Amino acid sequence: MARSISSVCRASAPPGSSGRSDEFGPRRAVGSVDIDGRGVQHELPSFGPFVFLEDALLPRGKMPPFGKHPHAGLLSLTLLLRGDHVKPWDNIWGESLTLRPGGMYVVDSGTGIVHSEDLVVPNPKDTAKATHAIFMWLDPGIFVRRHAPTVASAHVYLHAQIPEVKEQGGMTVRVLLGHYLGRTSPFGHLHRSVRL
Repeated sequence: MARSISSVCRASAPPGSSGRSDEFGPRRAVGSVDIDGRGVQHELPSFGPFVFLEDALLPRGKMPPFGKHPHAGLLSLTLLLRGDHVKPWDNIWGESLTLRPGGMYVVDSGTGIVHSEDLVVPNPKDTAKATHAIFMWLDPGIFVRRHAPTVASAHVYLHAQIPEVKEQGGMTVRVLLGHYLGRTSPFGHLHRSVRL
């Protein structure tokens, strides 16, 4: 199957920002609006399959400006590195454990889930100027969503629950998803076959 680029879209700045490139906050290449209508409308409403990775520095006391919002068919992972704590919520389990630096929040949206990560809990022990988080989305595409539906799940994993592998040279690898050198993520495996 031949692929081509049908359009190129610029990432948009969060609502209320000046749009400067040095300003805190995520940029969005895809429109995303929460269930209350807040968010970013964009010329590109959706696409797939894709892997999205965002290294975000957010002002203390704030997470991305999206409240409760839906997903279906993708896996979303938030790895909190520094800064404030976050209290995730979803429509299946309600309020989750508090996500603390070093921990991760994983949502396998399956056939559908509504969730949010906008309740920030101050962390006075961390003096960083910003909350540093990594956001990852994995969407295997419409074919997999239609032919391999799964039940949605959402979990917070503490730093101590995420296995580590010591590499030669002293580097430490944390196993966030899947398997690596005999260690398995607490999330286990994806319910779909993905080859990157």
